[in-house]
Amino acid sequence: MTQTWGVPVEVEKALAWPVEQVALHLLRNYQRTSVQPDRRSELIYARQAYHRNGVPEAQASSVIRALAEAFDWLVLHGLLSEDPPPNNNGHFITRKGREVLESTAGPALLRAQVRLVIDLHPSIAQRVRSQVPAGGVRAGC
Repeated sequence: MTQTWGVPVEVEKALAWPVEQVALHLLRNYQRTSVQPDRRSELIYARQAYHRNGVPEAQASSVIRALAEAFDWLVLHGLLSEDPPPNNNGHFITRKGREVLESTAGPALLRAQVRLVIDLHPSIAQRVRSQVPAGGVRAGC
């Protein structure tokens, strides 16, 4: 399908990729375009863009839900945060989000951090968690 209106993610990718991959694609778009994302506005614009590209309503709704999941995933994992008052202009890419984007191992580090939330044996928990900080793995790990 030829798309004439800019969409955040191609339909086929939004529906086939796992939520993490769609989320990181959105995050890269936000960084590249210097857009301060606002969830509601982003989803409204995306719906309009998909419709203008001739995407059927049922398919567009599925894609919008995938984008909503991805946006929420970014917030849940600390890669986006709500802009504090008095601005309240949507969201911004966090320090952790920028570190993930700048690192070639960013997605892998993020997955490792999520895994380290599980209960570890007390004799190794501190040592293991200290080797996978928020931004990356320390040298010598």
